[in-house]
Amino acid sequence: MAKKRTPYKAFRWLWFGFAVLLAVAAAVVLLLKISDYITCAGKIEPGTVVPLLAPANGIIEFCAIEEGREVSRGTEILRIDSRLEENTLKLYLREQASQKAALENLLERQKLQEEQITSVEEHAWFRSNLDNALRRSGSLTEVELAERIYQREQESLNLTRAQITLKGEIAALENSLAVSRLKLERQRLLLEEYVLKAPLDGTLILPDTIYREPQSVNFFSLHPVTGLHVKKGSLVGYQTYSDTLVAKVSIPERKIGHIEVGAAARVSFSAFPGSEMDYFSGTLVHISASAQNQEFIGTIELDTEEVLSRVSRPEILTGTSV
Repeated sequence: MAKKRTPYKAFRWLWFGFAVLLAVAAAVVLLLKISDYITCAGKIEPGTVVPLLAPANGIIEFCAIEEGREVSRGTEILRIDSRLEENTLKLYLREQASQKAALENLLERQKLQEEQITSVEEHAWFRSNLDNALRRSGSLTEVELAERIYQREQESLNLTRAQITLKGEIAALENSLAVSRLKLERQRLLLEEYVLKAPLDGTLILPDTIYREPQSVNFFSLHPVTGLHVKKGSLVGYQTYSDTLVAKVSIPERKIGHIEVGAAARVSFSAFPGSEMDYFSGTLVHISASAQNQEFIGTIELDTEEVLSRVSRPEILTGTSV
């Protein structure tokens, strides 16, 4: 006689089967998750990248922007031909020198004039006493005394007028000198605009080394050399500081849905297969908002500690293909 199954045992087998199905489904999802990866190509960039732009329109007179060159902040790295502005500065300097010489002459005249006025006043006092004595003695008439007094007052008035005129000339020339100083200062500042200095301590690299994002400002880039004509704002290079390294990679548009920011990445260097720099760990920290040529740009930040533990100078990796 067959043993009859109870409802409890039937439900127990049902739950067991359901648990097995869940385990299988989880394993499949895990397997899909593990195998869900994509391969992208790109370049290594430093974490801090500062674009270097031509400071003015003109011909490059001096250029020190060389791939891998280390420079300190404030170092002159590019200068545009500014001979026209330099000639204008020289003209202003000659004008200022002429004004200073003229002012010195006027100040010397003022000094002599003051000495003359003092001498005339002393002589007028002596002549006034003498004329009064002559009038008392009867040797000088009242009309003659009045004429002499008038002459002395007229002479004093003429000197006062000359003194006022000279002071006006000095004031006008001092104002002109003040204007000249402002013009010189402005011209010197204008000349500084023809010079590009390093904005920080770091490494210079050429424009083609950096992998720019599609949505970034579309600077017109060129290879800067002496004698080349450039426009103000043209991209002539970059300066980098290797506090961190990132990999800029091209992500095909059809695969963008398979990855997301925060995903782990493994950056492999095609130039160093099988070496200690074969690959580094990293994290996908950014994906460009738009695509160009059906590709998005992904930014992978490398593990800084891992890089420093294996590479003494991380900047040598800049521009390396991955």
